[in-house]
Amino acid sequence: MALRYILLLMATLSTAGAQFLVDESTLQGKTLLASFDTIRLDRSATRLACAIQRYPPVIDYALRVWSGFNVTVPARQLLMAQGEQGAVAFRVTPKQAPQARKYFWQRFTVPPMKPGGPPPEKLELTVGGGFLLGRGDYQVELVLMDSRGQRCTKSWSIGNGIKEPGVLTKPNTVEPNDTESWPGFAPDGAGRVTIFIHAAPVWPRRNIAKLSSWDRRTLMSSLNSLLRNTRYASACVVVFDLERRRILFRDPEFGRMSLRRLARQLADVDLSTIPMATIQAGPSPDAFVQEMLRTEVKETARSDSFVFLGTTWRAGPKLQPLPADLRESMAKTWFFAFRYPAVTEEDTVSSLVKQVRGKTFSLYRPPDLAAAIRNMTSSK
Repeated sequence: MALRYILLLMATLSTAGAQFLVDESTLQGKTLLASFDTIRLDRSATRLACAIQRYPPVIDYALRVWSGFNVTVPARQLLMAQGEQGAVAFRVTPKQAPQARKYFWQRFTVPPMKPGGPPPEKLELTVGGGFLLGRGDYQVELVLMDSRGQRCTKSWSIGNGIKEPGVLTKPNTVEPNDTESWPGFAPDGAGRVTIFIHAAPVWPRRNIAKLSSWDRRTLMSSLNSLLRNTRYASACVVVFDLERRRILFRDPEFGRMSLRRLARQLADVDLSTIPMATIQAGPSPDAFVQEMLRTEVKETARSDSFVFLGTTWRAGPKLQPLPADLRESMAKTWFFAFRYPAVTEEDTVSSLVKQVRGKTFSLYRPPDLAAAIRNMTSSK
């Protein structure tokens, strides 16, 4: 079956940038499964020189074991016009239970050239993916395809021997990134929380055009843990980009169905450029932060708690003192801050939390989040 037809058929399964588990019971899913090895092993196809960065299994902030990858292709190799679509498909097979294999699919598009940006021969396209897995040994097989039939293939083995108590995924099991560990608000939950998520890379790195698959997994799993363990009755979730001073996502009645919409939004975040108007406005984010906070304190359904979740790297300068009326209107505030243990400098969010006499928790490892949540819930 022609590769172009496969791409067209699978376009009905996903939106660009988002990763999906293939439903093997559907016509589209059966078509991909039947064609996967044919496409991957076709020696007559033009090969792309791609590089892959593999992430070893690690425990995320929702007590699940995650592994993933970034696959990078020099842009000059892709015979695709701006807006055309390619795809990454991969299969993860537990070696002790091959019948439990899972297939995943993700589309990508060639981004537009930025005015005054580097020429195509100096650009690279990077697509990331990931999955959850239980204890055991696994084989991963991947194919990246462009719309003209060129492709690259990679395969590797993963061994997960993590024995951390409380890990949720069963041995020899593969699950998608968006597997929900939050069952929804508890019937006996009390109070309301607004959670502000900073859409920025969690840890320092050179390439920051997009949030990596690990960045997104860290933010989503931390949010799951917060919602599951703080036992509120309702929540508003706001995602903001401090550097570009924009609100990317807001759901005043956040629920289980909101998780996938949020995951797709984080996958689509573009960190490659800063609008000229933002640059001309100067480095201070004070006006943006105040406007974001005023929107929430004016809500009819007022929150009892404000929780900030995000990095302190590239997190902006200290804020000027808040206006007295805004400071007095703030709910009780916490900041769950991803940062190295030795980092103590104040940034935009930590200085805000200090002004309203809130509390900042430093997160470096998953157990730090569990301890911070216990501390928060004991003082709500």
